[in-house]
Amino acid sequence: MKAALDAHAKVMAKIKAGLSPADHRTFIFALSNKKNTSVFNYQQYATTVVSYLGLTAAARGGQFQAGDAKGTSMETLVTLDPGVIFYANENNASASLLTTWEQSPVFQAMTAYKNHAVYNVDQRTWSLMRGVTASAVIAQQAVSLLGGK
Repeated sequence: MKAALDAHAKVMAKIKAGLSPADHRTFIFALSNKKNTSVFNYQQYATTVVSYLGLTAAARGGQFQAGDAKGTSMETLVTLDPGVIFYANENNASASLLTTWEQSPVFQAMTAYKNHAVYNVDQRTWSLMRGVTASAVIAQQAVSLLGGK
């Protein structure tokens, strides 16, 4: 078991090295369907993986203190103003509430949108998978999307 965890630590370190150590942008991971967008807090799996890379989870404190992902409004999302948005549409649907919000001038005022850092990711991988394989896949996808190696 220790050997497997040591090997995983090396894999994760190599993935992390593909991203600039100076990249400390804030980010959120959200899951959206046609009626709701839920933001995952800083303690949830995908957010801990991206945080390992050096980014800072914007969903912390207040309504995002602990527990399950929280349904959120566009106004709350704008208040968080993350530098990066990773989102998955439920069942990888082509449209969701968040994709509707993207058309709004309010959403378009956010840092992530202005910096072209709003990324649609696979729902199954980012919100359902766990373990060493999942963390490596999520980390590698995040680094690739963020322009790393």
